[in-house]
Amino acid sequence: MSFAEKRQLSEMIEELPAENLHMIVQIIRERMPQLQANSGGDVIVFDIDAMDTPTLRHLERYVKTCAARHKKRKQLGQLQPIPTAAPSPPPPELAAEADAVAAEQQQRERQAAAA
Repeated sequence: MSFAEKRQLSEMIEELPAENLHMIVQIIRERMPQLQANSGGDVIVFDIDAMDTPTLRHLERYVKTCAARHKKRKQLGQLQPIPTAAPSPPPPELAAEADAVAAEQQQRERQAAAA
């Protein structure tokens, strides 16, 4: 992996949401157990130059997948509902039928309450 690709991968990892960072650490620890991390508080530092190419490519695939999902979620979250016009009234013949059905239902409810 070239220096430019490593730099880009490092930048992409830094931009990941915190919820995805644990998997980065897990991938590195599983694939490169001999690699020691320098940790200071909430920050974990790995030497990207000490990692082998298959591990870096695996990280790259994971990061790109996460970035695509994050972008898709962000786009879906920013979509605004399309304003719709007020519903048009039903045609007169349907309105009369709906009124008749509602009247029958009210009459049944009154009869049931009286019983």
